[in-house]
Amino acid sequence: MVEENEFRKLIRGVWNHAKIKPTYNCSRQKWTDSVWSIHLHALFLHFLSRLIAVTFMQTEFVPDEGWQSLEVAYQVHFGKGFLTWEWKYGLRSYIYPLFVGLPLHFLNSFNVGFPVRFVGFARLLQCALLLIGEQCYYHHVVKKYGIRTGLLALIIITTTWFVSFTGPRTLTNSFELALNLVAMTFLYEGYTALFVGSVALNFVVRPTALIYWVAFTPEIFSIVFKSRRSFVTTLFVGLAVLYGNFLLDLNYYGRPVLPWWNFFMFNFVEGRSAEFGVYPFCWYLYSGIPSIIGLNVVFAYAVLLVWPTRYVGELRVILIFILIYSFVAHKEIRFLLPILPQFCTVLGDIWGYFLETAYVKLHSTRWVVFTAFACTISAQLAASVFFMGWHQAGISPATHLILNGSHAMKQPIIWVLMPCYSLPVHTYLHHSNATYEYFTCAPTGYEYDAPNLQLGDFRSIDLNEFITRKIHDDLDLSPDFVMLYDYSTQVVLQSLRSISNLNYKICGTYFHTSFPFDSVGQEVQVLCRLRPIVTISQQL
Repeated sequence: MVEENEFRKLIRGVWNHAKIKPTYNCSRQKWTDSVWSIHLHALFLHFLSRLIAVTFMQTEFVPDEGWQSLEVAYQVHFGKGFLTWEWKYGLRSYIYPLFVGLPLHFLNSFNVGFPVRFVGFARLLQCALLLIGEQCYYHHVVKKYGIRTGLLALIIITTTWFVSFTGPRTLTNSFELALNLVAMTFLYEGYTALFVGSVALNFVVRPTALIYWVAFTPEIFSIVFKSRRSFVTTLFVGLAVLYGNFLLDLNYYGRPVLPWWNFFMFNFVEGRSAEFGVYPFCWYLYSGIPSIIGLNVVFAYAVLLVWPTRYVGELRVILIFILIYSFVAHKEIRFLLPILPQFCTVLGDIWGYFLETAYVKLHSTRWVVFTAFACTISAQLAASVFFMGWHQAGISPATHLILNGSHAMKQPIIWVLMPCYSLPVHTYLHHSNATYEYFTCAPTGYEYDAPNLQLGDFRSIDLNEFITRKIHDDLDLSPDFVMLYDYSTQVVLQSLRSISNLNYKICGTYFHTSFPFDSVGQEVQVLCRLRPIVTISQQL
């Protein structure tokens, strides 16, 4: 009986992160070992889940994950490729592309295959940074709310579909989330130089990262103005990062550029981001957040409204962040990534209360609470599987088919007849001597000498005229491979076959999405050119 009571007391103590006074056979060393065991198990399971997520990711999300990172790193490393209008007009810094491009040096040194492994290694690098950030977040929550809330918050943020879906991707949003979590630890631990350096680095990569820290103004002032030394350190580190970034961009742009200033002018002063889509002011509240945290949105909103005093810090960050971002006409759910940890903290704490109450007091109905929690986690995991392995999954196998088919060719011609920036062409279809044709696009007034500039909706393009203009009756200019969506296949086949002595077939059809939208088709198809077989008599 004594051992059973002691065991229950130990478990309750770990659950509440309370400092138990050792009694009976429970020593303080035993308690410490139990806590460390929990931390190690949490680290292992967290690492394993993220590794699984990045390994089995087969889908695409937005053009930025390729054209603002991988393609830029490709162009820097190989000296060829294509840079989008943001790089032409200096809206982006080269820091992040150089970061995700680090695996290129490894691949070249060890003569490892390209490009599939480059994309995988780049995502692993981003995933490692996210893993570090989430571990910092976990220990911060444990220190603030206890190990019970910390464990559940880590479980919730790890299983949240959108974090698993976007976290390992080569997006500056993912970089922003990870660096914010690391910087938060530096802030509350009082490491002024490391905190300022992290925030400054995040700012030059993604200028809107400063919006997240507006809510932390009191805490920031408390460490910056704590002493004269802290203030001088802040100025020195912040200016050093900005100046270093200026020199870096000066080297790669070849001219003085302030990307963070150009970014601010384009998005906030000129308001040009509205060209990419406009949503209502409250869109984040009624659509953005619910689509990310799913069933948990009921608990999150209810708790923040009913019990705001307990979560005043998290509520302050969420409200200020959403308020500022709501004034920007263009909205995307990936912009909400920085405040997801605040939601996960609140959900971890409230679910901890429910689960503990059910375990201790509700003996007959505890299964209801545990089932409800399991349902929320299962729904998130199901969404993760769907978006990482099913939705928009046709690009990857189609590019693999073209890579394998063009590997032995000396100068393959590859066409991508899909909406602009549907895939990072040079990275996914790497060939040292290939010729590519694909569509590009830019906002009004930012057009430049870009190949095949797409004006308006892709479906409005006359592909027959495009094919005729590109080939010019010269059969040597005809493509060896054509990658396209299923709704364009027949038009393109008829146009190519109308040219004498050219024959094409559909050599690959891959499911892409169950929900075709805009100019995105249900299937991705690959057309292969059938070259005539030359006999010995014909050669003679």
